Amino acid sequence: MKTSTKTTLFAAVLVVAGIILCTISVTVLGFVPGRDNVSQVSERTYDVDGSFRNISIGGDTDDITLAKSSDGKCKAVCMEPKDTSHNVSVNGDTLEITYVDERGWQDKYFMNGMISASPSITLYLTEDIYESLKIVTDTGDITVPDGFTFTEAKIDTDTGEIDFAADLGSDLEILTHTGHTDIKDITAERITIESSTGSQDLEKISCTDISITTSTGDVDMKDVVASGNMRIKTSTGDVEFDGCDAADIKVETSTGEVEGTLLTEKVFVASSNSGDIKVPDTDKGGRCEIRTSTGDIEISIK
Repeated sequence: MKTSTKTTLFAAVLVVAGIILCTISVTVLGFVPGRDNVSQVSERTYDVDGSFRNISIGGDTDDITLAKSSDGKCKAVCMEPKDTSHNVSVNGDTLEITYVDERGWQDKYFMNGMISASPSITLYLTEDIYESLKIVTDTGDITVPDGFTFTEAKIDTDTGEIDFAADLGSDLEILTHTGHTDIKDITAERITIESSTGSQDLEKISCTDISITTSTGDVDMKDVVASGNMRIKTSTGDVEFDGCDAADIKVETSTGEVEGTLLTEKVFVASSNSGDIKVPDTDKGGRCEIRTSTGDIEISIK
């Protein structure tokens, strides 16, 4: 058989094999030509019966938002893909909301990105003050607006963005991987933020202690004042202060730059292996230690 004939035959076999594999794939995944293969999302309302002081929400790809009820009724309004739902119940003094997914694996893992709208949970609350708030989700965004006060709150997400503006009587803990965090206009005792590549924006915050740890994400802080300790640690992320202060400040970064303004004089301890250093020559006030590897340091008193 000639070489050209062999090549043509081999190409034909590959084409037929490709058609067969394609047919099997679309059949397994549930794609049907001429049919709308986008999973529809429908709205469902869950009324909340009973009183509670704590809130615990577990989602998957849900966007989660807290809001004040306008009709005096506590309820969760959910946008749900087909064959998914939520369990909403009060157990003891805790409102628990959990995600239930009854889809087949092909819909769950391959159709999840082909839905008509984003899955979401909007929790309408009738009170302003609660004890604890716990939200755990994967890729969903989380919004906690002002007007609420919690004794403590813990937010845990992977790639979702976080907007937090509620006051805290005690601690706020935020754990995220690549998600962006935006915290504004809050008071708290202790604030702890741990992130990998997500950027952190903080503005108009009053607290006792604050600790931020991130890898490549930037940390931007404006009008953030801690009466105790301020600890910031990054790898390549930049750190910027705008009118911030604390009794004791420590910033550690590798290649990130540290710059901005503080409110009061400090005893500065600044070092960088190869970056430029420019800090005020003051000898009173709290301690401000800034260490970088190659990043520049430039701080002034506002």
